[in-house]
Amino acid sequence: MYRNYCWLLLLLGVAAEGAQPKDEWLQTLQDISANPSREMALTEQESSWNPFAKSPYATGLRQFTDSTGEWLSRTHCRHLGPYRPLNADWSLKCGVIYAEWLELQVPTTDCYCDTRQNAERAYNGGLGWINREAKLAKSNSSKDLIDQCLNTGRAEWACEENTSYPKRISIRQTKYLFYGGRRCR
Repeated sequence: MYRNYCWLLLLLGVAAEGAQPKDEWLQTLQDISANPSREMALTEQESSWNPFAKSPYATGLRQFTDSTGEWLSRTHCRHLGPYRPLNADWSLKCGVIYAEWLELQVPTTDCYCDTRQNAERAYNGGLGWINREAKLAKSNSSKDLIDQCLNTGRAEWACEENTSYPKRISIRQTKYLFYGGRRCR
C-alpha cells in the first residue's frame, strides 16, 4: 500500500511539473520553428505544458484529436512515425508542422497577422470552419468575427472560444519573445 502511494505521489509530481516547459521542449521549438515564441504560446494555451493533458476532444502537449493526429502521421508527419499524442517530441514537432501548414491553407490577406490568426483559429477549431466563414464573408457585409462564425452554423460557445483564441496566444506569447518570433496584437 505504501509503495502504491509513493508511485501516486510521483505521478502527481510529474503531472504538476507539466505546468513548466522543459528546456529541451523550448530548444526543440526554437530549432524547428520560424516563430518559436508563438509555438511556445500555442503549446501553453493547448496543454499548459502538460504532455499528458486530455480534454474531451484532444490529447497531449499540442492537443491533437485522434482523427487529425492519425491523418498527420500518414501525411505531413510521416517521418516522425505513428501517431503518439502523449509523446512530447512527436506532439511538439508535428504541432509545428501542422501550424505552419495551416498558415498556407487559410484564407490569406495582405496582413501577416490576419493570416496567422486565421491559422491559429483553424488549429483550435478546424480548417473547414474557417473556410466556411471566408466563403460566407464574401456575400455578407458583417465584419464581426463572431457573426461570421455564427453564420456557419457553429454553436455560440464554440464561436466565442474560437474567435478569442488568437488573442490568448498573443497574450501568452509575450513571455516567450526572447526566444524569437513575431507577435501579433
